[in-house]
Amino acid sequence: MNGQGSPALSRPRLYLLDVFAERPLEGNQLALVVSDKTLSASFMQRFAAEMNFSETAYVNPLPQPDGSYALRCFTPSHEVAFVGHPIVGAAWALKRLVGVDVGQGLLLALPSGTMPITFEPLDEGGETVWFESPPIQVGRESPVDLLLRALGLPQQDLRLDTPARVVGVGTQANLVQLQSIEALDRIRPDPEAFAALEAQGFPPLIYAFVVGPGERERTFTARFFFQSNGVREDAASGNAAAFLGAYLLEHADRPNTTLHLRIEQGRWLERPSLLRVRASSQMHNTRIHVGGRVALVALGSVC
Repeated sequence: MNGQGSPALSRPRLYLLDVFAERPLEGNQLALVVSDKTLSASFMQRFAAEMNFSETAYVNPLPQPDGSYALRCFTPSHEVAFVGHPIVGAAWALKRLVGVDVGQGLLLALPSGTMPITFEPLDEGGETVWFESPPIQVGRESPVDLLLRALGLPQQDLRLDTPARVVGVGTQANLVQLQSIEALDRIRPDPEAFAALEAQGFPPLIYAFVVGPGERERTFTARFFFQSNGVREDAASGNAAAFLGAYLLEHADRPNTTLHLRIEQGRWLERPSLLRVRASSQMHNTRIHVGGRVALVALGSVC
């Protein structure tokens, strides 16, 4: 297949993928619809509700005039402008399943901007798919008391090294550091407190993380909660991983910093996930890349 995309499809293809997964039936589930025909926003939203995964994504296998591939992503209740695992899953599928010749990489066009994608071969086989995040804003401090109430945690589970902040691009989340894995284990989300966050003008999304060991590559453990027909937990969150990279650069001791992060997520859903982040800030130029692996679980078509 050449860089002009794929042949016309008689009906949209449907792939069920596990993203940020080291093996099938782990990571974050993604329903990916590949269609060269225009699908209405109403259909895409209803189909996402039917699938009921954290996100369902739709990609056109024919390139746009600038060479990018259009991608849209929906939770069961609304469209999202920037979310990580559909980017990784769609890029992998275009290369591995659709047959697009990606050369050194490809571009995915989302409502939040165009994402450069690269593919890194692994010694043991397979590859890591990397996307470069658009510029991320590290914003105001989050209301700690309300975050703790939303997570069902006492004050002593909070770590005070760095403040809880609103971070994001397109989608925003509250990032908060906790004391221990045991604190992550004790989280019991309170839907009323999530609604109160939104009522006060804060995003009803919380990314709670714990810093672990490591020198060249620092290990983190995280849980991500968001509102979508109730409070849900995400098994792996590529956008929040990028937010964490930006947050850590913002609070770094040195102005010129390079970070390598290994983020473990999903254990509480029995879907262990692994995300990697490369974040650097050099002369006020910040770049953040998020990477992970993908596994195909099932394929079919949309009627």
